[in-house]
Formats: sequence, structure tokens, C-alpha cells
Amino acid sequence: MPEASLYLIVFQVVQFFEEQFIYPRVVGESVGLPALLTLVAVFLGGKLFGVFGMLFFIPLTSVIYQMLGELARKRQGL
Repeated sequence: MPEASLYLIVFQVVQFFEEQFIYPRVVGESVGLPALLTLVAVFLGGKLFGVFGMLFFIPLTSVIYQMLGELARKRQGL
């Protein structure tokens, strides 16, 4: 029984680390978002629409981020 408890504790710690630090960075780099925006998108999407929202909000946030970047570049004349 102690081995199972130790396994669960280690699993939870690794999963927490992955979800809080690794996942936002990896997904953010693949869609061009900063890690903080990726984390916010996952949090809001999950809070509003569950798992589907998490999957949907990352690309939506990426599109909005890119559009705002283009708008800022146009306003600066670049």
C-alpha cells in the first residue's frame, strides 16, 4: 500500500508541473502565443466550455493575438 501512495503523489506532482509549466510553453510555441496567453486561454476555455473550450480557445486566442499584432504594426507604419 505505501508504494501505491508514493506512486500517486509522484504522479500528481509530475502532472501538476507538466500542466502548469511545460504544456503552455510547448503549445504556445507551436501556435505562436506567449505561455501566459496560452495558460489564460486554456483556463478560460475550460471554465466556460470544459475540455472542448480548452481545445477551441487556444487557436482562437492565437488568431486574436496575430490580428492585434498586425493592427499594431499597421498603426506604427511597419
